Amino acid sequence: MDSNTSGELKSISELLQKAWQIYRTRMRTLLGVWFAAIFLPVLAIIPLVVLGYFGLQGGSGSNAIIMVATFLVGTAAALWLGNWGIAAFLTAIVDQQSGIKEAFSKAKPVTLAHIWLGILTGFIVAGGYFLLFIPGIIFSVWFFFAPFVFITEDARGMDALLKSKAYVTGKWIPVSIRLMAVWLLSAFVSLIPLVGQLLALFLIPLCFIYTFLVYKDLQTLKGAMVLRPSKKEKLRFVAASAFGFVMPFVFVFAFMGSMFFMPFSMLKAKVSGTSPFPMDMPQDAGKGTFSVAPAGSVMNHNMDDNILVGKDTGGDATERSQAALRLGQSQGKAAVSSVDPEVKGKKKKQGDPNEHVATGLSGTESKQYRDLIQTCEKALRIEPTDSLTYHNRAVAYFRLGQYQEAINDFTEALKHNDKDAVAYYNRAIAYGMLGEYEKAIEDGIMAVKLNPEDAGAYANRGVDYIAVGKFNEAVDDFSQAVTMKAADASVYYARGVAYHKLGAEEQALEDFKHAAKKGYQKAREYLKARGQS
Repeated sequence: MDSNTSGELKSISELLQKAWQIYRTRMRTLLGVWFAAIFLPVLAIIPLVVLGYFGLQGGSGSNAIIMVATFLVGTAAALWLGNWGIAAFLTAIVDQQSGIKEAFSKAKPVTLAHIWLGILTGFIVAGGYFLLFIPGIIFSVWFFFAPFVFITEDARGMDALLKSKAYVTGKWIPVSIRLMAVWLLSAFVSLIPLVGQLLALFLIPLCFIYTFLVYKDLQTLKGAMVLRPSKKEKLRFVAASAFGFVMPFVFVFAFMGSMFFMPFSMLKAKVSGTSPFPMDMPQDAGKGTFSVAPAGSVMNHNMDDNILVGKDTGGDATERSQAALRLGQSQGKAAVSSVDPEVKGKKKKQGDPNEHVATGLSGTESKQYRDLIQTCEKALRIEPTDSLTYHNRAVAYFRLGQYQEAINDFTEALKHNDKDAVAYYNRAIAYGMLGEYEKAIEDGIMAVKLNPEDAGAYANRGVDYIAVGKFNEAVDDFSQAVTMKAADASVYYARGVAYHKLGAEEQALEDFKHAAKKGYQKAREYLKARGQS
């Protein structure tokens, strides 16, 4: 190597020129060791994967043990071979007289020590990045030359790291500039279309030679250096990095602790298909069995009062379905070839349009829904393409808490009538109960498109938007529902929650006052806690 008596590091162009001269004369050896270092771990894992695969084919109860053992042995083998290859690669760079065989021979005895150095370096540098990022950058430059110190000076573990730091001290900025230059060169080459990645792979030995020359330059400038760091100095870096790993958890717990002081600490999402906040809807509507709920009712995924029974449109298919239902209920076996004269021209009898189906089922109610499912199945054997029968069976499944079966039947109903806004509305509610909010939003979009006058569809979609964190969209939907149904306190409360999530506390407070004025208990409790009652 050339000596350096100027007191300054060699320029980037000098270092690159010298590195290229060395690489040209040693290319075959360095590439051979480099590719061996890459492929040795892969070659070690392949037979273990094959062994694990055939072991699993045996079908015995020890499959899990075979898989775990294969994974552990494969990981250990890959780790050891990979580090052996890297140590050999560094040896080939440092010792310009070594061939491929000699490099691997010299590296084998120090492989375990190289593994320990890698673990220690990774722990300290990663901890530095967790420690507000900047320390990680500083540590990366300080400890960059530890592998060369390890190979050339036989310094192990923290001794190699701290000696690398000692070489860099006082030269941190010029060293970092030189390291950044070669990194940018490699990144630029990799961006070349088609061949960039391959060229970058072949340039890796050149980059290592370049950094080794920087290390030798530092070594020349610093002179002979005997370093005996104390245990206290070693532990200082380990402790700082350990604290870096703890820092994210400290921030998380601190943030969670601050939630207790937030006015809406109760607004916690549940991964169970329930509402992402306690937006309990009014329960003052009358209860009835299979009545048609008002189209504008507001849904909350904690309740199922707003699932709607399919409407009688008066069309032939609906009349055929009702005839089929009558035959199913009467245990009739004959196929319906024409519309039942008792049904034709008559409107389906409905309950009070303001009645909802009860959410808490008694044994009798549960039996009614099971009986309805059986009746619908008989009707579908008679008229298998009627959407209304699928729809009503879906409602029965929903009431029984079988939400996936309900979704399946709503989907069948839509296959036969893709203009049914109520089916989209209901399926959105069912998806919400399962926590599949994105699908619920898609159905909510269709429900609104098919029936833009349905305030409930906007409100329900707003609930799902909150569940996925789209608070602006939720505010827009609740505002639309408020415009169409200004008397509903629950919608004001829901919009207040969305405003709060956006940090718009003034608007949130205004909506809670509206909800409280209209008799909404949750809003009153919140205002009372804030001293606003």
